[in-house]
Amino acid sequence: MASQNTVHADIPICQDSIVNSVIKKFAQRSEFGQKKYGTNLDRTDLTVQDWITHAQEELMDGILYLEKLKQQTHQQIQAQPNKIQLPIPIQSQYPVKLTPLPPAFDFLPYS
Repeated sequence: MASQNTVHADIPICQDSIVNSVIKKFAQRSEFGQKKYGTNLDRTDLTVQDWITHAQEELMDGILYLEKLKQQTHQQIQAQPNKIQLPIPIQSQYPVKLTPLPPAFDFLPYS
């Protein structure tokens, strides 16, 4: 059901494609949450402490995902320093050619 608040994927909000992509993802995430939980962020049944707890839990999940990717790429760099294999879903969405870091970046822990 479309509403006046619907963000259409084909209608850019601004000139920046990255911003448009993020806005689209926010709208999709909101629709997903509405379907899954039957509510949205306009809900009034949570206390400030509840909202803080939800935010902490989401951020902790994000840190876990980042740590997983960090360890995975570190292992790949150790095995093949000049070739990083991204996870298949990421690779198919964002094909990239990785090159070794120049000597100026030797201070980085995984270079």
